[in-house]
Amino acid sequence: WLNLDFGIDSCLYDGMDTYQNTWLQFLFPVYIWLLIGLVICISRWSSWVTRRLGTNPVAVLATLVLLSYNKILQTIVTVFSPTQLFYYNSTCENATPTMHLKWLYDANISFF
Repeated sequence: WLNLDFGIDSCLYDGMDTYQNTWLQFLFPVYIWLLIGLVICISRWSSWVTRRLGTNPVAVLATLVLLSYNKILQTIVTVFSPTQLFYYNSTCENATPTMHLKWLYDANISFF
């Protein structure tokens, strides 16, 4: 499985941050969709594969698409979640705040 949602910090290469790790969450649903597409294409041309899949493979494939679609939506919401940080200049009495968009899950990462 390529589900990288371990619940612990994982680092696949030196210098990897949380934002890049979150983008890697797209690998699992894409992997599942590629497998589903491969099964559909092979079963279209091979009656042997169709017989081996059983009587109702559509329900299994539909369930896999639904679960992986949920994972894609969850990852999209996580990746595109900004927060606003307001910085005030403390040396001036009438200071206007400057706003910075940061990623909600790691404020060290600027958001666009």
